[in-house]
Amino acid sequence: MFSMIVHCGCTVAKGESLIGVALAGIIVVSVTSGGSDSPLALVGKDFADTAEFLGLIVFLVTLAIFGKTVLGNKNN
Repeated sequence: MFSMIVHCGCTVAKGESLIGVALAGIIVVSVTSGGSDSPLALVGKDFADTAEFLGLIVFLVTLAIFGKTVLGNKNN
C-alpha cells in the first residue's frame, strides 16, 4: 500500500512539474514577443481592491452556509 501511495505522489509531482514548465514557456513567449509578464491574467491590476472585498464576502457567505449546515444537523 505504501508503494502505491508513493507511486501516486510521484505521478502528481511529475504532472505538476509539466504544468509549471508549460506556464513558464507561455510567459517566456509572451515577454519575448513584447507582451506582459502575466499573459493569462483575466483582469487588470486595478481589480485588486475589488478582489479583496469579493473574497471577504465569499468567505463570509461560505462560513455562514457551513455553520448553518453543521448547526442544523446537530439539532436533528
